[in-house]
Amino acid sequence: MPSHAKSVFEPPRNRRRASDQPGAPQGGGLFAVLAKAVSGSLLGGALLFAAALASGCAPREYLTPGGLTEITSLDPRLEMIRVYPSAKLIVIYERSLGQGFDIERSQGAIQEQQKGRRIEVTIPRNLRGAILEIDRSTETPILWVTFDQQCTTRSCAYGFALTDDGLYRLYSVPGIQGYADPKVYRKQVSRRRRMDRTKVFSRSRSVPVYFTTRGLTASVALEIKRTENVEVETIKVQGTGVPGQVIVNPDATQGEPQKEPGQP
Repeated sequence: MPSHAKSVFEPPRNRRRASDQPGAPQGGGLFAVLAKAVSGSLLGGALLFAAALASGCAPREYLTPGGLTEITSLDPRLEMIRVYPSAKLIVIYERSLGQGFDIERSQGAIQEQQKGRRIEVTIPRNLRGAILEIDRSTETPILWVTFDQQCTTRSCAYGFALTDDGLYRLYSVPGIQGYADPKVYRKQVSRRRRMDRTKVFSRSRSVPVYFTTRGLTASVALEIKRTENVEVETIKVQGTGVPGQVIVNPDATQGEPQKEPGQP
C-alpha cells in the first residue's frame, strides 16, 4: 500500500455530530416548602412536623468512595443501584477488510480500493449502568460497569478507576476480537475530543485514565442520582376573632388612685 494512501477510517475534516441530549437535570430539581408557625400574639397555632417536599426530578452527583460505602451498605450485592456517565461516551472499533489496485482505462490512472468496517458504540449520559464488580486487588480500586443488560462479565464492561480527587474516572473500555484498539471520544467525534490513557492529566499516580489531551482536558466519571422524600403533616387552626368593644382588665387598675388630668 502506497505511503500516501489515506485510511478508509480517517474521518473527514470539520466532521460534526449532533449535540448531546440533555440527561437528568443538574441541581435545581429539589425544592422546599417552608411552613411558618403562627406567632403567639394570634389566637391559633400550627403543628409542623417537617418542612420539605421532594420533586419528581432526581439531582445527580459524582460517585465518591463515601457514596460507594453508603451504596454497599444499602445494596450489598449492587443489584439495584444504577450509575451514569458524566458525559456522552463514544467508542469506535475499526477493522480493515482488505484493499486492491486497478487501472482506470479512460485516464490510465491507478485506482485504489479499500474496504473496512466500523462499529460505533454510543453511551449517552442518561444511560443507566450497573456495577458488576468492585476490584480491590490493586492499589487503586476499579469499578467494572455494564451499560448493556446482555453484558454480565468484566470482558465486556467498562472500568472506572478511583483517582486522587476522589472520583471514579474511565480507565478501560472493552475490546472486540478482530478489531483494532478502540478509539474513545468524549461527547463527539473530533480530534480535540479524542481521549487517551494518560497520567499527565489523570489526577492519579497509580493508573492512567482516559483524558482529552488537546485543548481543555476533561474525562468521563461516574455519577449517581439521589432523591429525598420527606412527609409533611400540617394541622390548621381557625382563629375566632376579637369582639368590637373595649376590653379592660380589672386587675390592672384595682387599688390605684384616680389621677387628675395633666397629673404625671
